[in-house]
This record gives sequence, structure tokens and C-alpha cells, in this order.
Amino acid sequence: MPPRESRLLVTAPSSAVLGQPVSVLVEAVDADGRTIPDFTGNVSLSCTDPLARLPQPWEFYSIERGRRRFEGLLFKCEGVHTVIAVDQTHGLRGESPPILVEVRRPKYSLYWGDLHGHSGAYACGVGSIDAYYQFARDTAGLDFCALTDHDQLPGLRNDLSEAWPRIIDAARYYHRPHEFVTFLGYEWTSMEPQRNGLGYGHKNVYYLEDDGPLLTCVNGNSNRPERLWKCLKGIPAMAVPHHPATTRNWWTDWDHHNPDYERLVEIYSCWGSSERSAQAGNPFPIRHGGGETPGRHVSDALERGYILGFIGGGDTHDGCPGRSYAHLPRSEKERARWQGIYPAGLQAVWARELTRESLWEAMWVRRTYATTGARIVLEFSVGSAPMGSVIKEWPGGAASFHARVEGTADIARAEVVRNGVVVEARRGRGRSLEFQWARDAQPGMGQCFYLRVTQADGHMAWSSPIWLG
Repeated sequence: MPPRESRLLVTAPSSAVLGQPVSVLVEAVDADGRTIPDFTGNVSLSCTDPLARLPQPWEFYSIERGRRRFEGLLFKCEGVHTVIAVDQTHGLRGESPPILVEVRRPKYSLYWGDLHGHSGAYACGVGSIDAYYQFARDTAGLDFCALTDHDQLPGLRNDLSEAWPRIIDAARYYHRPHEFVTFLGYEWTSMEPQRNGLGYGHKNVYYLEDDGPLLTCVNGNSNRPERLWKCLKGIPAMAVPHHPATTRNWWTDWDHHNPDYERLVEIYSCWGSSERSAQAGNPFPIRHGGGETPGRHVSDALERGYILGFIGGGDTHDGCPGRSYAHLPRSEKERARWQGIYPAGLQAVWARELTRESLWEAMWVRRTYATTGARIVLEFSVGSAPMGSVIKEWPGGAASFHARVEGTADIARAEVVRNGVVVEARRGRGRSLEFQWARDAQPGMGQCFYLRVTQADGHMAWSSPIWLG
């Protein structure tokens, strides 16, 4: 018998096309979201598309370890749909996030990933490299993933060098275009010992190819941001700052920004939201490790004029990308270590197809957004320019913005933020919200707009900004 408050967790693609089959991942989980490994039950699927062709019901075997991928779901009606799974044996139930079903393949489809997580390949994580990628693909149901173990940690004699060849091999092995995409990466972990008590901050370095170099922050050639940029010259790479407003010298030094590599910033992870301070109304302020540092938030970087797209991530150290357990400690030791941790976030990308090249292109131009872990569908554009766009010359007059949200719960509000100030707010009425909004934009004035969404259940999403002028 499953534990009390157990449920079925249903994961499906966020984008689908009429007549093209998709798969649905169904997993039995307890109240904390942990897999019920000995689950047995008779699970059937239904759909808000009344004409959809559904996979046959399935009697779960204990050997399946509580999860199964149902193949062959076909939609027949366009629109926004969800898939419902029901266990006829125990009464468990679950509903998928919203699925955008189109008549034909759209220009951009929506994909979900987590590019920030740790394993036991090096200190500060648990689990094998293989288990990490298998969890991302088979349990979390991610479309793309990266393993970003620390390049080094103070107090330890060794670094990531010994494990780096195995990390390269795993990124290559688990990469399957159009099915599951991997990126090679690591965390450049600049902390206080590297700079006389002041670190430069933590950045995740990602490569388009799966043979990039390990450039550690303790190597004399790459121990400063400027030296790291020099080493990366000519290599398709990105460096993404994260938890920029933390204390203990983990914060990001925004004086060393390079727009050629720092195209994105991780605005949310298990550390919380780095968008703004608690005093400015942040419901997920950084509290682990001593709290937050004024002047280091994402809003401060935007105020400097930096052009940064937004992504979410996990920064989980339990080898479970795409899902969070660290905020649910099982022991006093874990509770002491992870005090103040939030559930992990996710990254959403609007890309042409599920390949490294397409995802990379979308991230490079910032066609991406962040959530606190819920697969909220979010669109934000001005005219034909999507989120992440930079419109260098605006002729003046009204700029017409379009916003669309399909939530996983009722939408509480959607706010348009311009240069750090909410200039338009709309209240939700149910799980769908769409509106047009026009704003006069004076020529020659640099303005940064993004959409911030809050659901009734507390989950949030942030679009990448659009810059005018």
C-alpha cells in the first residue's frame, strides 16, 4: 500500500504536433516527491483532448521501480491540453503540466533542462556520473542536462582533473539528438583563498562540443575572469554566474563581466532567487550560507546595463538533476548542512529542435526563461521580437508587448518589470493568462523589460528580458 498523500507524477512534452506520437512518463511518488520503488498498481491515462489516442492501461510491476514511460499518445485537437493518470488500484492521481498542441510543427518548441548539478565524481556531491544522467533522463524526464561538478574546493589537495576524462566520456555517451541532449560543463569555483579573501564568484562553464578544456580557478592561466576569457577565446563556450548575491565571498563580482561569454545568469536555484533583495519583495531570498549581499543581485547587473538572459537550475548536490530532495533532509546532519535550501529550479528553452546546436543557439540569443521547478509555459515578446531580444534603435512611440502564461496551477499575477520597477500587473483568472500591453518608449533611452509570473501555489517564472534602445 503506498504511503499516505502519495500521488502520480506525470511528465509530458510541453510542445506537441497533431498526429505525431509523444511519450508520457508516469511515476508513483510519496508526499515528498520521492519515488515509491515497490509501487504496483493499474494505471490508465486520460486527456483533455477528447479525441486523443491513448496508450493502453498498464499494471505496474515492482521491478519497474515505480515508474513507466507510456508510448504512443496521439493528439487530435489543437490547443492547450493536459494528461491525467489514475491508479485504479489505490486511487492515486496525477496531471501533467500544460502541453501546447499545434496543427503543424511551430518555429520554436519548448524544452526543459537543468544545466547545474553535482555528482560524486568530485567532493561536495553524491552518486556516480552515470546515475546522474540516468536520473535526469529517466526519472526527472528532462530534455537536456549538464553535469557541473566543482573544478576545485578549498582545503582539498586534488581537483576535478582526474574525473574530467570520465565526465567528457559521459557527456558524449548520453547525448542523443532529438531524444536527450547533454552539454559538457563544470563549475569554476572562485572563492576566498584565490583572491586574498575575496573570490570572483562561481560560474558554470559550458561547451558546445564535448571535448572542452578544464580551466580551473586555481590555475595561474585561468584564476581570474580575464584570464579565463582569454583561455576560452576561439572556443564555443558560455560562462553562467549563479547565486550572485550570496555571502561568504561566493557572490559574483559584477566588475568582471564579459558579454562575449556571460550571455545568461542563473536567476533561481536551490539557493533561492537572485533577482532582487528580500527588502525589494523577493519571496525566495538567499538565506543559506549567511544570507544575501546588497549590490550583487541580478537587478544590480541589469542596472549596470548588462545584457543577461535568465535561466533556472538546481545546484543540487545529491545527484538528482531536475528534481530537488536536498530541502527535505532525512538526518540532522543533512538538515544542518542544507539549512535554508529551496526546491530546485528548471530552465526552459524555446528552440527549433532538440539538438545541441539548436539549444545552444537559443541560449546564446537568450530565448530562455527560469522557473522555480514548475513547468510553466511562458511567452513574452515585443512585436515579432521574442524574449532575449536586443532592439538597439527604437524609433519612439508605443512598444506593443505580448505576454502569455499557461500555468501548472492558478495564476496569481503576471508583472511586467521595466528597469527594476513593475509598470504593469495583471491578475490571473485560472491557469491561462494572455494580454497585450503598450508602452511609450522614448528613443535613445535604454529600457529593460521582463515578465515575472507568480502562481497561487507560490511557484514563479521569469522571462529573459527584452532591451529597447
